[in-house]
Amino acid sequence: MGSFSKIYDLLMNASLIHPFDGNFQVSYLTIKSCDGLMFFIINLIGNFGTVFLDNRYYNKVIAASSTSAVLGYILGGIAWFAILFLTGTTMGIVVITLEDHSAFPTYPNRLSKDDVTSGLTLLAAAIVLLGKSGSILSFIMIYLACTSAMSAQLISVGSIVTFDIYRTYYYMNPNASGKTLFYISLLSLFIFTLTMSILSIGLYYISISLGYLYTMKGIIISSTVLPGVLTLIWNKESKLAACLSPPLGLICSMISWLLTAKYIMGSIESFFHIDEVQEHVHEENVPLFQPYSTNNTTHEQNLEIFSLIWCDVNVNNVYGSRVTQEKLVDLIHFQRTFKSVEECEIYILNETTIVDKIILISSGSFAQDLISRVHHLPQINSVYIYCLLKKNYQPLLMKFPKIKCIEHNTSILVARIIKNHQAENALDKNTVPMTFYKTSAESTHTNLQNENGNFIWFQLFIETLLRMRTNDVITSLDEFINLCNKQYAGNERQLANIAKFRDDYDPDHCLWWYSKEVFLYGILNKALRLSDMDTLYTLRFFIRDLYCQLNENKFLTTENECILQVYRGQILSSKELENIQSSIGQYVSMNSFFSTTIKRPVALMIAQSNIGCYSDYKPVIFHIKVNTKLLHAKVYADITNFSNFGEEEAEILFMLGSVFRFCNIYFQDDEQVYVIDLELCGENENELRELYNQMRTDIGQETSIKVLGSVLRDMGQYDRALQCYEKMLKLLHPNDTYIQRCYCSISRTMQLQGRYEDSLLVLDKVLELEASNPSEDSIIVGYAHNYMGIAYQYGAVRHDYTAALAHYEKALQIHLDVKGRLCLDTAYVYNNLATLHRTFHNYQKSLEYHHMCLDIKKELYPESLSPSIASSLNNIGVVYQYMKEYEKALKYYSEALTMRLKTLPENHQNQADTYTNMGEIYELLNENCLALEHAEKALAIYEMIFDQNYHYVVLVKELIERLKKKINRL
Repeated sequence: MGSFSKIYDLLMNASLIHPFDGNFQVSYLTIKSCDGLMFFIINLIGNFGTVFLDNRYYNKVIAASSTSAVLGYILGGIAWFAILFLTGTTMGIVVITLEDHSAFPTYPNRLSKDDVTSGLTLLAAAIVLLGKSGSILSFIMIYLACTSAMSAQLISVGSIVTFDIYRTYYYMNPNASGKTLFYISLLSLFIFTLTMSILSIGLYYISISLGYLYTMKGIIISSTVLPGVLTLIWNKESKLAACLSPPLGLICSMISWLLTAKYIMGSIESFFHIDEVQEHVHEENVPLFQPYSTNNTTHEQNLEIFSLIWCDVNVNNVYGSRVTQEKLVDLIHFQRTFKSVEECEIYILNETTIVDKIILISSGSFAQDLISRVHHLPQINSVYIYCLLKKNYQPLLMKFPKIKCIEHNTSILVARIIKNHQAENALDKNTVPMTFYKTSAESTHTNLQNENGNFIWFQLFIETLLRMRTNDVITSLDEFINLCNKQYAGNERQLANIAKFRDDYDPDHCLWWYSKEVFLYGILNKALRLSDMDTLYTLRFFIRDLYCQLNENKFLTTENECILQVYRGQILSSKELENIQSSIGQYVSMNSFFSTTIKRPVALMIAQSNIGCYSDYKPVIFHIKVNTKLLHAKVYADITNFSNFGEEEAEILFMLGSVFRFCNIYFQDDEQVYVIDLELCGENENELRELYNQMRTDIGQETSIKVLGSVLRDMGQYDRALQCYEKMLKLLHPNDTYIQRCYCSISRTMQLQGRYEDSLLVLDKVLELEASNPSEDSIIVGYAHNYMGIAYQYGAVRHDYTAALAHYEKALQIHLDVKGRLCLDTAYVYNNLATLHRTFHNYQKSLEYHHMCLDIKKELYPESLSPSIASSLNNIGVVYQYMKEYEKALKYYSEALTMRLKTLPENHQNQADTYTNMGEIYELLNENCLALEHAEKALAIYEMIFDQNYHYVVLVKELIERLKKKINRL
């Protein structure tokens, strides 16, 4: 093995590759070990009992003189240390340090737990050190030990049965002949040997190992020690006490053992590893949203940021590959393997996102082709080449900077991945998703306007989750546990964490679980970073619990101090710093729970801890001023007493969605760190405040799954909205009239998907239910007639304008009677009448109805900033287009597009509608390049929402083809 320093290095490397939970710093070079302490206690009790009760020992003591016996036991005790240190510690260290050596008998696999508990550690160590001769010597040593022990056992058993039991107690025959005693001895040895053989075979076939027996012997025999000792040294011990103490002690030991197993493992069955198959008849808690895949493949969703992808034709056949995956599964939980470059590339392109961070391992034969295809993708975080001939692939290091290592030794490969991942993970944990809000003076670029829409709608989505009824949240924990169990299937450590979370979680300790940074932290933060509504919905219980805890413990102001100074240290890329520099004076929403500290040195230490790891990243301190008397700000709290970190970080945690203003940015020369001054803002400090407040009012103080569906529908998430409505229907009693309202929402969502005929079937059901079980709110019938008018007007099969007009007029009368004029629902009926009259070529009547609709909306939205107002502007533009007043049409379209980009999420269908309309106008004005630009933007959005045969997609493709021909002719 070389030297003591070499052994030390190998053990340090082993601690990284195979960290031992329970040891101090998961190291093998420590005596601070929970498992080691338990093993010491087991040995102390078990061996104490063995020495006192094994008949080999006291048989020899009785036969020998006292002087010889004492000396013999002292020498035997000293010799016993050779067994402990040679076959235990020394050989254990050999196995741990050399198990990745090619001479190791199970290379490249480790010894399994079954191998270790079967006593094969000594044999494996001897083989790797001495080869075949080591195995022969080990066999001889084991053979001598076993036969010596068995021989002594047979002699002692034979003598006890023959002389103590048969001659003294059974027949009371002290004068038995030598021949008789000889036969009794042989018979006892035969019975003993047969019994032990049967017992050994039985234990083997029920998978009771030597290690299990060794640790269990203390439970079985230790209760006999005290009565055995007292028999020799205390003349007052009675026969009854001597006889009953051992069995009673055994019963108590077994009860203590089983209760301890129940407490630690959760059940006695799990402690014994008994798999019981049961059949259940129950309704399963199915997650509301199913993982979404763009190409409908069966790949599972990665809930965390990091994933390991291995591409090698022999990835599952080569031992080294499999062992490396096993070594890394506790570090990088999500792993995928591929046997072809094409399959791997398709997966990366279609099944991962730009916020994912992929550790890619490629075989040498695939390296050039695969890396050249995917190296440019932002989700490729680091690349490793696993090959035999390292020098053949050295030129790739200069060409592809993401390559971190080219290696053929699995131990070195794993060590490099672990080391790099620690720095990458530290960087990722400090990443906070931000949404920049630009004021109208700055919002000249489409992307920035879209960010403003995302800013509002994501906040509304979270607000809906926070206000959700308890009945709609109560199943959330089980849904999340099921999701995690599927994600981490096969990862025993993570499954144990999940089980502990399931058993121990309660809302009062949610802040501790959040700060603990187990699986929960990573899943939540990726979902927030992606605005992943599926996962966030599943986590609604946790988001609400965190909000409630922050609100209960919110930071209280004092009369003397109204300004709180807090800090956050991290590193940011040069591009992010430039973006912040250009956003001074603007708002930013932290789309995650925002962790800060009142201790500036702590923030500085965190910021500077990763200096040098990434050349393009700079250390940054966020210096945040908080006016504690500020109204309408997101809640924040000092969580020092609730956090897993305690007083070490003195953490102030801000609620998800907190809004700040960038005040300044400068470089601090003496500390070599950028300082970014932020100021906490209220939710009413931007030009969308009226819209947001109105939207929050519209969802109500208490929301339901149905309300969430309506929010998702308005965001353009039609499939998810339908899932919400269908889930709500399952929760309602058959006679609940709220069913009609759900059906109305389903029909409207179907219409937005172009499913007009399907929506009519649902609306017929609404009217049928209203006839038999009318709702208290009679407006439901008005909704049904309004939506039926839409279906008859736009349905490709019907286009029955007369029937549409009849339904609209019925709907208008009901709305005016029930809701009155100043109601958004009434405005919608006016809008539908306007579009129908445009179809009749009655353009003036159409404009009259459109303006009646627009006037109502402007009265309801004093700031004149709403997606609903944008819809009216767009529709007025359509009428002017039909009237061939193209300049007026373009004016209204432009106003509508500007408002829709500000107030709707990115890539919303309504934005595509206006892009299409503007494209048609520009074509009519012979501005074909502008027309093509708008048409292509519309197509890009439509293709994200609809399939290729949807009529909007077909129409826009025809428009683009026509425009390209016109441009080419020029």
